[in-house]
Amino acid sequence: MNLLNNILNKAKKIKQQIYFKIEELYYYLDLNGEYYIEEKPHNIEFVEGTKEDLGALIECDPILFGDKKIQRFQNRLDAGERLFLIRLNGKIGNYVWQSYKEAQLAVGINKALDEGQVFLYDSHTFDAFRRRGLFKVAMFESIRLAKKEGYQEIYVTHLKNNFISQKVFVNIGYKLIKKYTLIRFFKKNYIREINITS
Repeated sequence: MNLLNNILNKAKKIKQQIYFKIEELYYYLDLNGEYYIEEKPHNIEFVEGTKEDLGALIECDPILFGDKKIQRFQNRLDAGERLFLIRLNGKIGNYVWQSYKEAQLAVGINKALDEGQVFLYDSHTFDAFRRRGLFKVAMFESIRLAKKEGYQEIYVTHLKNNFISQKVFVNIGYKLIKKYTLIRFFKKNYIREINITS
């Protein structure tokens, strides 16, 4: 059985080197328009993270947080991006990043942000905290903070098959504005951008 699994895994990797496709959806929220957010439960905290918190993230998931990921997170903080932590009963259950300079999409496109715009990205809920609504809380509180700090627009993105993110964004009131498709064929990338009109 292990031999069969090894063969199948190698075949999958070879196929991905020849052909690979991802689709990403890009959304926009006007903070001066209508949107829906809920109040934060009393046992949940939304706090800004620092470099000192990176060690706590490693403790949450040592496999996910290797040296490369921690270095990437340190680089983000050095570049002025902000890390926010969701604590449930004092324990980190989720995090989300906020960028004010550019939106970095999974398909490999970087979109410059104008003044008054925020890009929310790389939100992750740790396994032990799934199905408790922490991703929604992270999104609600990020919106509340952006509005308080005077931002007018928020952008978010998710891979097409991430139906949980899609449901949360649509229920809040985000508008789908673009769809990106990345096709990698024999190590050459082709990116297609489609504007969505409402």
